Amino acid sequence: MMSTFPQTIDDATFQQFVREADRPVVLDFWADWCPPCKLITPWMERLAAQHADQIAVGLVNVDDCPEMVAHFNIQSMPTVLFLKDGQIVHRQLERFDEAGLGQLVVEHLLRDGGA
Repeated sequence: MMSTFPQTIDDATFQQFVREADRPVVLDFWADWCPPCKLITPWMERLAAQHADQIAVGLVNVDDCPEMVAHFNIQSMPTVLFLKDGQIVHRQLERFDEAGLGQLVVEHLLRDGGA
């Protein structure tokens, strides 16, 4: 069973996290030195709690995860990826707000006929 809180994901645990999620995944790529990233963390916590039975939320510190950063071609922070069946269905790079992130979850992960 997935947690109602975001999970800290790193290069070693990513594959297992996605495989065990058995649901769509939201990945928040952040850094300690990124002020906008710090604003998003509480939103991710609420998103994970509100959709605990529908999505899995992972937090990825870019400074600790060079393999994931390279794999997903992360070039700016914050970056939020929406994955369905292990594949990126949306990449959000800017214009972050809490309501908008919630809407993106519905639009890209929960709707789409397959949910």
